[in-house]
Amino acid sequence: MHSESGEEIYVTQDAWRNEILPNTLRTQWDDPQALEATIYTAVQDGFIHDILPAARHLAAIYPDHERAACFLGHILMKAGDLDGAQATLEDHITRHGRTGFVVTNLAKVWSARGEEERAFKLLREGLSLEPNQQNAVEWWAVTHREEGGLAAMYASFEEIAALPGSWRAELLLAKWKLEQGDLEGALSYYQEALDVSSAHADALEEISGRLGQFGHPELALELVAPHYRPDLNHAGTALNLARACMLTGRLEEAGSWVGVVKSLKRLDLSENVAQVEREIAAKQAAH
Repeated sequence: MHSESGEEIYVTQDAWRNEILPNTLRTQWDDPQALEATIYTAVQDGFIHDILPAARHLAAIYPDHERAACFLGHILMKAGDLDGAQATLEDHITRHGRTGFVVTNLAKVWSARGEEERAFKLLREGLSLEPNQQNAVEWWAVTHREEGGLAAMYASFEEIAALPGSWRAELLLAKWKLEQGDLEGALSYYQEALDVSSAHADALEEISGRLGQFGHPELALELVAPHYRPDLNHAGTALNLARACMLTGRLEEAGSWVGVVKSLKRLDLSENVAQVEREIAAKQAAH
């Protein structure tokens, strides 16, 4: 765990299970977002059975019913309760209708049961309802690659990219084009993604980072900077744009983007920010 200042603190497993976790759950019992974060951390740390009552409570109070159903279904699956996970997701469908994330999570339940054909059909339905689910797109692609190799995998991306509202598959296809040296093809896919959701946080971070990685920082700035909003988009995108400015000699602008990252108070990016600042200072001193 970490202190408020970001310093790592070590506690014993027994202390965490018997004191810290129960006290934390009690104080956050009526705060859905805080309770969700604590439950997620506890699951990651292996305390799955300790937080099941809290997870069921969260599902009852969370204002986003779809997210609550998926979250509880996931935790029940992790706990080995496939029947409970299935019942949770199917109950949500009965009450609220079929939605992409819930149907995809139901596909995971059937996959865990070994019913791969049924799971695959549900996965495809889930993607047709919401084509930008990262895990679902990756699962779809892996399945096709196992059956038909890389050609089948990229054909599966094309299938999802053709769905209304798709942008995540376009990002994966653009990366493939960059790896092939086809910049024009990559930019075409990036433009399709931006046309669908120009302000989507994941899309902007991926485009800015990938173009910088492949040696096109000026295009990262051209495509992404006009769409960036600190209140909606990732701090990592601003950091990518700071690097792009630095690489293109726009040092003052690079400093401004670093300022944006700092304003978002992301402690996990502090070393990255410090590295960019050192590089900017070195370039300024060299001029």
